[in-house]
Amino acid sequence: MKKVEIKKGDVIFEIGERNNYFFIIKDGFVDIFTSVKNIPSLVEVDMLKPGDFIGEVSFFDNKPSPVKIIAKTACTLLMYTREDMVKNEKDTKDIFDALLFSICKKYRAQLKL
Repeated sequence: MKKVEIKKGDVIFEIGERNNYFFIIKDGFVDIFTSVKNIPSLVEVDMLKPGDFIGEVSFFDNKPSPVKIIAKTACTLLMYTREDMVKNEKDTKDIFDALLFSICKKYRAQLKL
């Protein structure tokens, strides 16, 4: 795990980017944007807070990111790589449990649209 400091306004992920890591927000807030048919500019779809995950879906499915993520405030992020996920079983289990909960929460939110 590596601690990463991000400035307000910095782009964390771009649409179409592939990543071998994901983040947990330790401090700060980020905005999530995506493209919508027939709308020329990106649309803000969510704001994430401390404790939320960033990039976990692309990390697991190994597909390009469907969203652009921009720091709304200065942020401290905890970055986990694939290698980090196999180093410490105890921490990895806790992170996987939290990731699964996060993905289920996002899926349920999509079903309510």
